[in-house]
Amino acid sequence: MIADTGVPDLNLWSKRGQLSEPYPLLCHLLDTGGAADVLWRQWLRPGLRDVLTEAIAPGDPDLARRRFAVVAGLHDVGKANPAFQGQTLSTRIEAWAAPVREALRDGGYEDGPEVSEIIFDQALTCARRHEVVARRALGPVPEAWADPTESWPQAVAGGHHGRMHNYDDSAWVIDDTVSGLCAGQWGTQQEAHVKALLAAVGLDALPPALVGERSVALILATGLT
Repeated sequence: MIADTGVPDLNLWSKRGQLSEPYPLLCHLLDTGGAADVLWRQWLRPGLRDVLTEAIAPGDPDLARRRFAVVAGLHDVGKANPAFQGQTLSTRIEAWAAPVREALRDGGYEDGPEVSEIIFDQALTCARRHEVVARRALGPVPEAWADPTESWPQAVAGGHHGRMHNYDDSAWVIDDTVSGLCAGQWGTQQEAHVKALLAAVGLDALPPALVGERSVALILATGLT
């Protein structure tokens, strides 16, 4: 069955592990956005909320909270890519992976790179990371050494595993490679997931650049995510 590309495909997964069935990517993103909202309301001390508010939406703590929630929620949107969904870049062969790849092809999704390509392509080694794909799915990689606070939703997505990606002089190489994992129906699904998260928090666009204490806010938002 061909997936409806206008809405998030619930066949795209985010967690498997010991679950009885794969957990949909959309559900994981919504879970995280909801958890971020609760974190903001009930756990963050007022001083830290103030720091984030003045950087994210000065004078409007409600808007700042919703913007933070959507950015946190979108951290794993990069899992909507052929390498992750079909585990094509994994060196460990999973019994379920081949049927999943076949189902994706049947659904009209494009194939991703094969594991053998990684040996000769350093950019693909980086591209195997879903957070790098998320970074690209939320916007183009800026010029080398760009200020990540200008594109903080992308920076948070790229850094949610503890390392900021794509802010060095090899960014253009990674961008060119990862762009292929954000193309076609994969890119359409990434966009559908973004729109679903925005709608869930009552926003119509990703947040603009940070202001004020930008670097502090970026590190705090990434750490909280």
